[in-house]
Amino acid sequence: MSKSERTQPQHSRIHLAFRHHVNFYHSYRGDSLDERGIGKDIRIIRGTLDALDRLNAEGIPVRGTWDIENYFSLEYMMREHAPDLISRIQGRVRNGIDEVEAMSFNNGLVAASNPEEFTYQMRSMKTNPQQSGLDDLFSSWAPILRPQECMYTPSFLREYPRHGISTISLYYSAVPFNGFSNFVRPLSLVERYNPLTLQSSQGSETMTLLPCYNHGDLADHYLSLRRWLKHLRRQQIRLEHPQDLLLILDADADDEFWAGLFPRGLRSLCPSFAGMYHLAKSVADLPWLTFSTPGTYLEDHEAVASISIGQDTADGSFDGYSSWAEKWENTELWTMIQRSRDLWTSVQHAVNADPDRASDSNLQSSLERSLRLRVLSLSTTHFGLASPVMNPERLAHGVAYAHQSLQVLLGAWLGSGSGSEQPDIALPPRRTSESARYMLRSSRKHAELVRVQLVPDQTALPFVHLDRAEPAPVASLPEAAAMSFQIYDPQIRYGSSTYPAVISGFDDTRDVASGSLDLPGQTNSGSWTRRTGTVPGPEGLFMILDIRYPLTPDRGWNRKKAVNLNRRWDARWKEVIPAEISPRFTATADSPFRIIKRNFFGDVSSYAIDYHQFSRNRNLASINNHITNSWIAVTNGVQGLLIAQHTGFHNNFAFCPVQTGFRGESQWIRLNPFGTWYGRQYAYPTARTGIGRAVALKTADQLDSYAPSWNGKSLKFALAVFPFSGDTPSPDIMEAAEFFSVRTSPLTQPDQADTLKSVSE
Repeated sequence: MSKSERTQPQHSRIHLAFRHHVNFYHSYRGDSLDERGIGKDIRIIRGTLDALDRLNAEGIPVRGTWDIENYFSLEYMMREHAPDLISRIQGRVRNGIDEVEAMSFNNGLVAASNPEEFTYQMRSMKTNPQQSGLDDLFSSWAPILRPQECMYTPSFLREYPRHGISTISLYYSAVPFNGFSNFVRPLSLVERYNPLTLQSSQGSETMTLLPCYNHGDLADHYLSLRRWLKHLRRQQIRLEHPQDLLLILDADADDEFWAGLFPRGLRSLCPSFAGMYHLAKSVADLPWLTFSTPGTYLEDHEAVASISIGQDTADGSFDGYSSWAEKWENTELWTMIQRSRDLWTSVQHAVNADPDRASDSNLQSSLERSLRLRVLSLSTTHFGLASPVMNPERLAHGVAYAHQSLQVLLGAWLGSGSGSEQPDIALPPRRTSESARYMLRSSRKHAELVRVQLVPDQTALPFVHLDRAEPAPVASLPEAAAMSFQIYDPQIRYGSSTYPAVISGFDDTRDVASGSLDLPGQTNSGSWTRRTGTVPGPEGLFMILDIRYPLTPDRGWNRKKAVNLNRRWDARWKEVIPAEISPRFTATADSPFRIIKRNFFGDVSSYAIDYHQFSRNRNLASINNHITNSWIAVTNGVQGLLIAQHTGFHNNFAFCPVQTGFRGESQWIRLNPFGTWYGRQYAYPTARTGIGRAVALKTADQLDSYAPSWNGKSLKFALAVFPFSGDTPSPDIMEAAEFFSVRTSPLTQPDQADTLKSVSE
């Protein structure tokens, strides 16, 4: 049918696609073959395939779409315990009924990957020696990405098309399991249910974006797929030029939604939640409905509009990364992963610069094996979606992968004739002609400022040689810079009260403050020590905070969730705020704050906190849509602050959640590095009834505060804060921040045994 014919009411149709997100590796469940493990996945997916076959046998041309994780699911668990699921999906794809799409090789934090990790994942997702790639297993697959946890960063617009994937699909949802609906102006009917062009705000890169929806959105439409579709049809035929619409209903393949949430005797009352068979059967008689797949729809439907998304998206709490970044365990594991990255990069540069090492097959194979282990440690399951704490078994897997990744490479390096020497540390390319800068050299127990001399080699890659230097003088910032922000002492929101730290000591000759941090009924008191100084170069403040949180007895934990997580917790912990940074400047409703961030692809992007301009989201309890490789910055267009983390201590891929609100028409912002905010979830301008959001708030497991994970735990981090003028940091400030962030001791790391012991305690 031609495009002009499809714009006639009698010819325009609604296309319906059911997509099943397959991942057998869960943060809430283990690997056993019963309902507490992958037995649930096997039961529900097998039932879904039975329902699809039954519907097709009855003459209903329903089709399935499957995005499937490769390593844990296709290569290991499905192949070993349920090979029939693979063969049945293969058969349906081979017969032209179903469609397979890309997810990720490792159900990974792909948005927080660096270029080497991304390339490895893409190559392995397509084909690998273990024959678990999509090319290895399926006769065809659509070049559509349904990313794990709807994670996206603007670099994807450049990186995925390089590997042949031209389309991405994200939730445009009305419930707090969402991709991007709160970050763009409300889309029109045709835009919500059609391909869009997702374009970069910095360059010319684009991908096709397919909005999709989940069963929370189905609940939002009066718990009825039939009512939803008929509502769309009424709107469709009222258009001046009616166009086809595509509704993609997407949910985890192991969700009870596909099996049925009602007892058999009650399923006729609510067929949309009675399982795959009744769901499809309830709408099969609609004469203007076509069962389809996303790839099939794209064959003859073009993008209807263009949008840009500057946020790094994820479908966690507060529509962002808090579910994977703000637990204590997340920071501990990420610090280990970053150590492995640092060593890998250093060894790779050393190998590239030395022909003898380049021909060392053991070293080369160790680089490849170390990279693979690190990619596996980056599984989202090792970080979340679990709340408020991680399952110890899952965390142990992630820690083991990260630890082995480092040890494999370290052993190969020390065995390559290098003795105990560690490789030089590669630094980012420099923009200035200065020959030296100050930076930190650190271990878990010691830190000092050292002078760094840059020595270029024949490949023009800068390397670092360290000479002991006198510490930089500790002094106050110039008055103009100091007046632009304030850093607060540690505090904890516990129950309905906030408990600030008590200062018990201060050494003004070294700018060192220390004190206690206490909670009512605690078992052990908390303590903290903070050192501040100035950063040489651009005007900036340097701070190291070493904090041990108080220990309180477990209270108020959810019994069912505790069984799945194999842990208890104290639910009275609501927020941890170790070093709140509060700018003294504000923004306005018309010119709101903008967040600028640098991701692990090295790209700088930004987004405005302008949600109040098209929704009721004026006061936001938490925002974490910024992957932070080195730093994050906030600006009102006239003044700004850049906050950099130092990776020689604890560090995190999204280390700085922020909070915003309004006093009148003045917008304020607070930053909470290495902490976690908590409060009301976002409102959704796309909601029709609000039922879906209400149900999600009552039932979703991932929306609890992550503060309980910090109970009794320790943390040591270093920050540099740079005030700046204008709407973006200057190149000199960005360079200073990146230089500050690069660690100089990749062989130090959180101890594997200590990490697991701390979790078990």
